[in-house]
Amino acid sequence: MGKFNNRPNTPHKLNDGRIIWESRSVAVVACVFALCDKELYVLSGKRGKGAFDSNGKWNLPCGYLDFDEDGKEAVMREVYEETGLDLSQYLGTHQLVINNLDNPWFVNTQPTENRQNVALRYGCVIKVHKLPELTNEHSELDEVESLEWIHEDFIEDYDWAFEHSKVIKKYLDIIDITHLL
Repeated sequence: MGKFNNRPNTPHKLNDGRIIWESRSVAVVACVFALCDKELYVLSGKRGKGAFDSNGKWNLPCGYLDFDEDGKEAVMREVYEETGLDLSQYLGTHQLVINNLDNPWFVNTQPTENRQNVALRYGCVIKVHKLPELTNEHSELDEVESLEWIHEDFIEDYDWAFEHSKVIKKYLDIIDITHLL
């Protein structure tokens, strides 16, 4: 067998005898678009002073996979916590016109990127008559400074964390919304 370029995960023994493993984290990222009056908007938040990094920059709702949840649950939870948008209300309805919530549309495992996080990108497009109200009341203290539905024409006007403007463009490239307009 060949030589592998890895560093083994580190075990830590807890006081109760259980062992937990220090390993790479899994991050989930949500590309949520709203189609309203034939205009497309992306759900976004400005990182507050309580965010770990990239304070003052814009980002897509994102966070880490918790114990006992799958990727879909994690991404829906992160969207709700950071923006107040409950994506479950759209599941199984005609308003969810593009659904990439069951499985990620992109997986990045490169150790050279984003503190070695494994990133799972999910997405969806909801069709609405009015843009849903947003709130940061469920987020961690000062994690989210402000929230916006950003029109697709103005995405480049914002200062994005984690190269999320590229993530947005990539998702728009793989979905076909022309039939919805």
